[in-house]
Amino acid sequence: MAAEGNQTDVLERLAALESAVARIDKNVQKLLDNQFIKQILQPATAALYGRSEAQKKEWEQWDISDTNGPFGYAPLDASRKEIRLLTLRAQAELDAPVECKLRNISIEDDGAFPNSIRGPDGADVYYSALSYTWGDVKDMVSITVNGRELEVTRNLEAALRHMRKHQSDQGVLGHASAQHWWVDAICIDQTSVQERNNQVSLMTKIFSKASTVHVWLGEEDDDSASTMKLLEQLSTHVHIGPGETPKKFPRATPEEKRRYWKALISFFERPWWERVWVRQEIALGATATVHLGRLTRPWDDVVTAASMLNYLTDHLLFDPSALEGTESEKIRFTTAGGISCFRRAVGLDDLRQAVGVSSYTEFVDLTDLIFHTRGCEATDLRDKAYATLGMADTEIYSLAPDYRSPINEVYRDVALTLAPHTLDFLSCCQNPGRLNGLPSWVPNLADSWKAPPFPLSKFIEKPKAHFDEASNVLIVTGVLMDVLEIISEQTVIPGATREELHALKTGWNNFAKQFDFSEKREHAYGWDESRWETLIMLGERPWVERPVKYRPNSPQGRGRTVDDDPQIRVVKGLLLPDGYVIKDRGKIDQEYLSYYGVGRRIALTQTGFIGLIPADARPEDVLCILPGATYPYVLRRHGGQYLVVGEACEFSIPRSARQTSPCILCAAADW
Repeated sequence: MAAEGNQTDVLERLAALESAVARIDKNVQKLLDNQFIKQILQPATAALYGRSEAQKKEWEQWDISDTNGPFGYAPLDASRKEIRLLTLRAQAELDAPVECKLRNISIEDDGAFPNSIRGPDGADVYYSALSYTWGDVKDMVSITVNGRELEVTRNLEAALRHMRKHQSDQGVLGHASAQHWWVDAICIDQTSVQERNNQVSLMTKIFSKASTVHVWLGEEDDDSASTMKLLEQLSTHVHIGPGETPKKFPRATPEEKRRYWKALISFFERPWWERVWVRQEIALGATATVHLGRLTRPWDDVVTAASMLNYLTDHLLFDPSALEGTESEKIRFTTAGGISCFRRAVGLDDLRQAVGVSSYTEFVDLTDLIFHTRGCEATDLRDKAYATLGMADTEIYSLAPDYRSPINEVYRDVALTLAPHTLDFLSCCQNPGRLNGLPSWVPNLADSWKAPPFPLSKFIEKPKAHFDEASNVLIVTGVLMDVLEIISEQTVIPGATREELHALKTGWNNFAKQFDFSEKREHAYGWDESRWETLIMLGERPWVERPVKYRPNSPQGRGRTVDDDPQIRVVKGLLLPDGYVIKDRGKIDQEYLSYYGVGRRIALTQTGFIGLIPADARPEDVLCILPGATYPYVLRRHGGQYLVVGEACEFSIPRSARQTSPCILCAAADW
């Protein structure tokens, strides 16, 4: 009887549970049928799957029956801040022809939810933005836009096919839908200078409004799959703790490690990383996904791996060619102006973090922005001034895009826009020879860096400068503090090895030790190791960060070092020689020297001070303090005026210079 009672009790409980589930199901259905709830859920679903019920029918509803004649753009209403969105027709097959439509929409009309704009029918519209390189403009293929043929580069056509397939795979299986995109080469009439000017001014909002920025690096190659797997392994946090299953760390052969390095270098040297426009595109996107053919990785994973590689090559100064293998060729990677391909990727994410990856973004100082763009590639060299302009505060900097202006005038306008606020932009000139028709005081954005710029202070006094339009010179007030007397011959070459840096350090120290400073000034001290470190670390100023930011952890426990860090053990198993010990390998002075020493020498002044100067400097050049600049500058007399040579560091200011009255400095022009 007790068993029967228990069975009855269980059945009653099951019945009650079934009734409760039915009531919950009924209430949930009522909620889903509620129009207000539908309004809330629809945008979230659209953002997740890239589609909504209205979007599913868009392709069939749009009328493009008029397909005669060449392709033409419908005019944009600049007063409403209109842009064009591209609707990409989904296809099951990757190789299916690309078909799309364009429609005008105001980006000023915010939707009900973040990362949306309101369409003509009042519904929220979500779109993705494509970040890519145009590719070879001589290699063109046709796609269909609004029923007509439009020529685009083969690289863009490949990107559109893969983006179409990617978003179809992310959605409901077996269901095709329209997908909204913003793609500059298609959504902007590139033949209209006026439209380009207007649309460039909207770029900030275009990319910050996008639900996702998709980065297209190009088609896959033979090592793409292993590259993306490596990025995942290098970026995945590895934790070891009590009670956890012991981890199996990877152990690649020397041949595999050489292949891995080549694959990673190839990945970070793809043309996209150098393109000037990607600075703004990646900095402003709410989220970002990196595509390599059909393969994808989140942006954060990619940049985490880049930080690790930056640590290996720019702090430890590890040379991948040191790995044993059947191949004897040197494994090389880009070190343009002392900036490796890995450091460049980290710098791109630094800009993203400076803007703020959230709904509350911050302006970036225009000087910092042109420092980011100088080393980039651009089809139109004006873009080096305009590509990041939207991230600067327009209430402070009034520069506006104008693609009708000559390039040298655009760069001069950058200087004149900055001059009332700061003279730190002079660090971006590095052009005493006045190449490209530029005065020496105008940022030479057309060329690559000769030397990486020094970090800037945010707290400087207001400059005393004005532009003389009649003679095309910039007149600044400053104090002549010293004259260069003897300059070392040695300079750091980009990508220098540990041995080369050690030899240069020895040479620079020997250069400094040969002088009797007491002959030039009272109470002078001799040259020693502490003065060397102060010199190469830029005086240990509070705003000067270490060139390499990543640092491995030292696990807790007596006798444990960074080599015991689980993440480092993964890296060592994949990329470093067997038995390689990281502890004590990275020298902080070599880290600074391999970066800030590139393109520079050390010099002795007439009053007995030692400091870092540009490699272009000559004896008899003068050192000058300019209000509004973080560092002293080396100037060269040129008639009754001065040429800007470049920034200098770690020269003490002689008493005589402190007492000197300010003088007028003019940067000579060659317009």
